[in-house]
Amino acid sequence: MSLLNYCLSRILRPVSKLFLWKNNPKIVFVCGNVGKTSLVSILHAVLNKNLKKDYTVRRSRKNYNTEIGMPISILGIPHCGKNIFAWIFYIFMSLIKILFTKEKKSLLILEAGIRIPGDMDFLGKLATPDFVLFTALPDVPVHVENFKSKEDLYKEKLKIINYIKPNGHFIFLNNPNTLNEINRNKRKDIHYFSCGKDNADLTYKNTKLALNRDHTAVTEATFEYNKTQTKHSINLLGAHFPELMSLTLALCSLFKIDISTSDNLFSDIKITPGRMRILEGKGKTTIVDDTYNSSPVAILSAIETFAEIKSEGRLIAVFGEMAELGKFTKEVHKKAVSQAKEIFDLILLMNNKEKNIWPEDDDVHLFNNHREIIDFINKNRKENDVFLVKGSQQTRMEIVVSGIIIESINKNENLARQEERWKKKEY
Repeated sequence: MSLLNYCLSRILRPVSKLFLWKNNPKIVFVCGNVGKTSLVSILHAVLNKNLKKDYTVRRSRKNYNTEIGMPISILGIPHCGKNIFAWIFYIFMSLIKILFTKEKKSLLILEAGIRIPGDMDFLGKLATPDFVLFTALPDVPVHVENFKSKEDLYKEKLKIINYIKPNGHFIFLNNPNTLNEINRNKRKDIHYFSCGKDNADLTYKNTKLALNRDHTAVTEATFEYNKTQTKHSINLLGAHFPELMSLTLALCSLFKIDISTSDNLFSDIKITPGRMRILEGKGKTTIVDDTYNSSPVAILSAIETFAEIKSEGRLIAVFGEMAELGKFTKEVHKKAVSQAKEIFDLILLMNNKEKNIWPEDDDVHLFNNHREIIDFINKNRKENDVFLVKGSQQTRMEIVVSGIIIESINKNENLARQEERWKKKEY
């Protein structure tokens, strides 16, 4: 951590705690290893639409979920980068606001992410949640290289249970890794609410996906709660969305929102750029932009999604590496290629020669940089081709997307990492 970030974390913490003491908002934490930012977007849209008469609903900006990101999300101020004077201004204005105004009854949806041991203690002590929504804990979790074992990472993630307010709620996907950790240290003064395909309080089944010719999509499933079945759909593409929808429905039920009807509960959801966003490609092609980040479970979900797509053209995978996987790195990249070969007609991989993480395979194409991939696609694309573009943040695969979408698309609004601070970074 840089000196500036260290100082900011020590200043922002007490200021944000003062805000919470003054305004006493309801707090929803979104935790887990995958899907957090998308879940925050869905929760905010649904709760803001259904609770706006009772609450001011605010959310974490982007994926600001750490020792600096969470405090600025609480205070509602922008990330000022290395601009010390801007930081001083916004912190000062936050103090003025806290001292002389009081926010309307509010609901904060905060993403809580960890990278190293101790992170969850920091976040849990900063903002004690009323509700925690917990996504999956996969067998090979992101950031595992920063822990002695994946079990240690699981324990760090689930420390959040210790910080839930008494009589609060822990809403979770009944993933085996999560269940094992919960059963080891179960609190009696909070409520547990499980979601999943079976053996859960709220279940879902009959998932269907569709990618339309007009570059729109729909994902639908049938959900059951209290012996009542209801079909819900969302205008997004992804095999993982029913999981996120089930967590959302569980929280809605606790806020007495009627989930027994499918009347536009998930309508008009706008997801973060780079999260399975569908864009029109050059030459009458379709680009599914999933470049925000990547992990073993996320890439598997994307592959499963494409397995359900009915397309007149070829299905083409364009992958950058998955990061922070430590000793599992080569194993999961080999597995990803093996799974992709069953679904895709063509697989294009950006290869880091120093790491050499991708397996040697006659059925894939390796490239040294973004420009090589863009040139290959623009030369060899065919009408109705559907591309899945995905990679971890540092691979900057949005650069590939930028080179293969139609010129009329506003890149600042529709692509990930378009801020100047990202464009100046080396990759």
